[in-house]
Amino acid sequence: MINRDQAQNLSGFYTPAGRPFPLWQAYEPGEELANIAQRLERRDYTTWAERNELMAEGLRLAMESSVRIWLVDALNVWPHAADVELATDLAGGIAGSQLWPYTLRFRDRIGGEMIVAAPSVLTEPWNPVAGTNWLYDRMIITGTQDAPVLPDPYTGLYKPQRIDSATVTVTEGTPVQRSLDWLSLESSPEIRVPEDAWIDWSVDEQRFLTVGEKHPDGLSARTRVRVRYEDGYLERQWHDGTQMSLADVILPYVLQFARADEASPLFDRSHVPGFETFERHFRGWRIVQRDPLVIDIYSDQIYPDAETMVAARAPGVTPWHTLALGIRAERSGELAFSSDKADREQITWLSLVSGPSLPVLDRHRRNALDAGWVPYADMLAPYMEDGEARRRYRALGQWRDARGHYWVGDGPFYLHAVYPVEGTLVLRRFEAFPDRGDKWLQAGDADIPVVTVDGPMTVSLDAAPGFRVSVNTAGEPYPRAAVDEVEYLLVDGSGRIVDRGQAGFERPGEWSIDLSAERIAALGAGANRLEVIVKSNQVALPRFASHAFATIPAAEEGRHGDGGRPARALTPTPLPAGEGPGRGRPVQAVPVPFARAPGEGQATVADGHRPHPSPSPAGRGAWPCCVRGRGAAIPSPRGRGPGWGGARGARAWTRASR
Repeated sequence: MINRDQAQNLSGFYTPAGRPFPLWQAYEPGEELANIAQRLERRDYTTWAERNELMAEGLRLAMESSVRIWLVDALNVWPHAADVELATDLAGGIAGSQLWPYTLRFRDRIGGEMIVAAPSVLTEPWNPVAGTNWLYDRMIITGTQDAPVLPDPYTGLYKPQRIDSATVTVTEGTPVQRSLDWLSLESSPEIRVPEDAWIDWSVDEQRFLTVGEKHPDGLSARTRVRVRYEDGYLERQWHDGTQMSLADVILPYVLQFARADEASPLFDRSHVPGFETFERHFRGWRIVQRDPLVIDIYSDQIYPDAETMVAARAPGVTPWHTLALGIRAERSGELAFSSDKADREQITWLSLVSGPSLPVLDRHRRNALDAGWVPYADMLAPYMEDGEARRRYRALGQWRDARGHYWVGDGPFYLHAVYPVEGTLVLRRFEAFPDRGDKWLQAGDADIPVVTVDGPMTVSLDAAPGFRVSVNTAGEPYPRAAVDEVEYLLVDGSGRIVDRGQAGFERPGEWSIDLSAERIAALGAGANRLEVIVKSNQVALPRFASHAFATIPAAEEGRHGDGGRPARALTPTPLPAGEGPGRGRPVQAVPVPFARAPGEGQATVADGHRPHPSPSPAGRGAWPCCVRGRGAAIPSPRGRGPGWGGARGARAWTRASR
């Protein structure tokens, strides 16, 4: 998916905090690289300039470390049947799209069956704590889950899926921006964390510790995110038919702390590096109200976009009863949530969908049902309904008997069947999913701008030329409100940037660039180009266009063209179909100024690069560019005359060049 901020990549790819896998845990970054990586992950900077300095130094140190050397920046093709529509991610394609489960459909009918091929299936064990991170596993898992917010596939900005609104409050001067109107961004001189907010976990007492207990003198934070979930958020059903509860929100937070505490039977050293980064910026969270659910999260970590801050902070839900089976199995030393702990203790990496984990989970489910067992009961019981534990385990047993696995989610699709030997999974529509099928359909198409630049092909060194930039999409002018900026770079023949600036808006879809005579004079005679960059707020993909032109001395201007008249830069003109040299394909007359050289049989064409000798009499024959008339030229293949496409082609060339 589109990542609008790459600041965490140093931590994610060069330090043990990246993943709880043996490879990452073997990384030993230098102290300076580790410090910069941690600062960038928690966004410990106060200005954009400071951030850029940290990024630059961190990249240099990463190259010195070189535990990873990036070799390929690939563009992949994601084919699909012509009658299939879905929202693909601009960066991640189909597999990386978070919206594919909400938009997948046939063009001409409702419902049906699709077959999806993937390079790998069930690559690594599935569990919601430290399971597989492989792209094609994650793609399927995405279809079974329903996050509070979802990223726009073309901008990366998050939009609400299960929340009603959010308020992001930051301390004054914090570099955070807001783009969408579903949330608000506020600033405050100081953000005090309430005494009753939860900030730590006590393994001995099996409860959260409050800010008042840990920080009796008070605690401040850099940010507060208040999330108001949609009405009925916890009245939804899990795939096994059980109703959600606040315990599904709280237990994942408990595991975040318990797995980093050496006194806990769930302690996992591979979890510690990431937790330490989290602990440095986390300042507490609290449940403000239950219906509708409102949660405050306090942190010193920021992101450039307020929308991303909500996505990073808003707690989701994970079925506590499937987590409970994993907790029992890890406590007994039979299974482990992470691959690193499984390897160190020579036990099985927990999978909820297949393999040797399932019989172990079966036994723990039966025992938990008999006892009505709840993990961390003193903490979770007040947030559960009476009899909830046995109802959950009973439904989970029925699910296991019917589906053959323990993967329970809340997304648009449920995991109907698993065939690990054949490498096949079956997903089916979850009929209790609360959304209409057209909720996200507007995300299926991207308004990607198409940019062209028109202007003179030659410019006198004492001139002040103008250029026109056209910005369109699907043949229509690109909306003015969708364009953030149109920037240009003026580049001389040596690649040096001589000038840069902003284009001026003329009308929808059209912008103008006026270059001063001083800037043109600074180029000197030779080949140059004007690079144009269009930034749209509809897609996180800048679009580029380039226009090449030659600058010529003012004193030589009168010697170009026939009869001493100046060479004219003509607008490219399409020839009638079937009359060009392209054997039936239309061509364009491309203006190339030229100067006639002294001596019969020699001519040069000033195309902005170099003169081309002609083996034919001046103004005739098989030039690399066929030139006739007052500066109009039509390119022909090298070594072929203007009639190479046949008689009709020859007539077309003659007619166009007169």
